[in-house]
Amino acid sequence: MLGLLASAAPSYGKWTVPGVTFTAIGSLLLLGSLACVVFTIFPRTKGPKYSVVFFGGVARGTVDDFRAEMQSLSDETYEEDLIQQCHINALYAGRKYYWVKFASILLATSVLPWLIAAYLLFRDAQ
Repeated sequence: MLGLLASAAPSYGKWTVPGVTFTAIGSLLLLGSLACVVFTIFPRTKGPKYSVVFFGGVARGTVDDFRAEMQSLSDETYEEDLIQQCHINALYAGRKYYWVKFASILLATSVLPWLIAAYLLFRDAQ
C-alpha cells in the first residue's frame, strides 16, 4: 500500500495540500500498523530463572545437569514450575493479541485515507 502511494506521487511542482494530507494520514496509519505487527512478533524471552520448563532455564546447563534437576524434582515443585510457565505464557499471549488487535484497527482505519490519497496522487500526477 505504501509502495503504491510512493509510485503514484506526482513530481514536486504538482503536489497539492489534500494529496499530501491524505498521503501523510494513510502512511502514518500504515506505518503504525506495521510497527505493531513487528512489536507483536518480537520474541519475549524473559522467564523464570530456575525453571525446568522454560527453555532459558533448560538451556543454561548441560543435558546431564538438566537430567539431574528433573530427577530430583518433587511433584509439587514441578507443578509450581508449570503453573509459573503457563501464567507467563498467558501474559505474553495477551499482550501479543492486544498489539495484533491494535495493528488491525490501524490497518482498517488506513484504508479510506489511503484510497483518497491514491486517487488524488494519480489524478495530480497527470
